[in-house]
Amino acid sequence: MKYTEMFSPAGISSFFKPCQTHIPPSTFDLRYVGAEGGGFVINLGVHTELEVEKSSKRVVDVYINGRPALEAVTTRTVVNRILNLAKQDHDYRVKVKHWVEVPIGAGYGSSAAGALSTSLGLVELLDLPITVMEAAMVAHVSEIECGTGLATVAPLLTGGCVLQRGCGGPGISKVIRIPVEEDVKIVSVFFGPIYTRKAVSSPEFMEKVMKAGSEALTRINDHPELESFMKESRRFSSQLGLQTCKVRVAMDLMDEYGAVGAAQNMIGEAVHGAFYREDVKKALEALEDKFGKRSIYVSGIHFTPLADLDLRELHPYEFTR
Repeated sequence: MKYTEMFSPAGISSFFKPCQTHIPPSTFDLRYVGAEGGGFVINLGVHTELEVEKSSKRVVDVYINGRPALEAVTTRTVVNRILNLAKQDHDYRVKVKHWVEVPIGAGYGSSAAGALSTSLGLVELLDLPITVMEAAMVAHVSEIECGTGLATVAPLLTGGCVLQRGCGGPGISKVIRIPVEEDVKIVSVFFGPIYTRKAVSSPEFMEKVMKAGSEALTRINDHPELESFMKESRRFSSQLGLQTCKVRVAMDLMDEYGAVGAAQNMIGEAVHGAFYREDVKKALEALEDKFGKRSIYVSGIHFTPLADLDLRELHPYEFTR
């Protein structure tokens, strides 16, 4: 039996604009499908343990936070895709254990982080001649196929506060960093999930997103600063009509206690705000008093590209730190 551990940071989605999502998956190349948009790659994420042993029959067992996860279709799809690439004369029994540090189904990118860490770990265990970018593309395609996300994998490779332009997975879309100081922290309040598969499969909802997403991209391109990014992300969710009373109260409270800006997670009943370090304590006290400690998450921004990729060579268009 072989064993390894792999980590992927999570990615909070602040706004998005889908690409080609109305076409049935069987009719086009999933590598070129996804979304434009923006968000934050954070230090919290998914720790994945993988065990692999030869077997006469393929078996894939997935656990999330210690419990069997029959619903983890994206992870299973990643495993099957990687095993098919191995082209061995035998099969494998694979056990995947995800330890997830962020809420699931609320715009924190847990599915993408689980898929990416699984793909990278399995490639390592099987010693396959597959690059990090190719393994990441397997994760991206699996997310699209399973309907659990649109474009989170590529930003996870980059880190930082990101703006994603162009449609497609890692190496196809352009991932641009918005300049952010390293002492900025992300404070998030989680109320509940909005399951992405249902939302992204609704043509009516996605058409509604197109206009708001295009406007946000244009305005942030004109003013690529953190303040503008947060302002336009908040405007985006307001235009979609997704903000519940709790979401609005949380964003207003963050603004009151010094946030650079606050926005709703896409897609979830959750809020994230960007704070300078000196403002975090008072904001936390106010949020905990209002919503309780268990619903609040604090994280630094994950600035280090995975596997120390020189992403400037991949996307030399605009790369700032």
